[in-house]
Amino acid sequence: MSVKTTKNGIIYSDNIYESGGCNLLNGAEKYTRSNPYATTSASTDGWIITDMYTEITPNKTYYLCCETDCPWAKQHSGNKGEVTIWLYMLKTYNPSNFGFDTPYCYTSSNWVRKGVWKITIPADFYMARVRFNTYSDGTNAVTAKFWDIKLIPEKYFVASPPLTGVPSLHIGKDYISSGEIIEM
Repeated sequence: MSVKTTKNGIIYSDNIYESGGCNLLNGAEKYTRSNPYATTSASTDGWIITDMYTEITPNKTYYLCCETDCPWAKQHSGNKGEVTIWLYMLKTYNPSNFGFDTPYCYTSSNWVRKGVWKITIPADFYMARVRFNTYSDGTNAVTAKFWDIKLIPEKYFVASPPLTGVPSLHIGKDYISSGEIIEM
């Protein structure tokens, strides 16, 4: 594969393909900006457990990343129209289990930057499943869309400058990624 750089420093290639690479979440690859995970609820606590899950390693650090068309809440039970993302942690790996041993809520109060959270997995947990929450006034429905949902091992995550519209950059031995993985 031929990788080139423009005089403005933009890296490009004329022969690239996508790979599952370092996003560990099974089922997440199908949720893109043009095909987001959408959920609607009129509940004050409208939650939904998703089909996205992965095996995790206790005491290892990961980055959880997610884009949405709604504002992120500062806490669980946010204001109308706000959202949160959760990881349901389980002590055994069982993809058919939609329950949890311990739920963890990620908000705008505990992120490292918009839509990115640094997480160290507690001891004894081996599986994580994604849950989304929407918050409504209890009468009017709120629809939220989520995409680019990722759980990335710390060693593969490299943050880009905190500029609006600039995706995170992930670098591995054989690839560079600004979302999906590009192998070289």
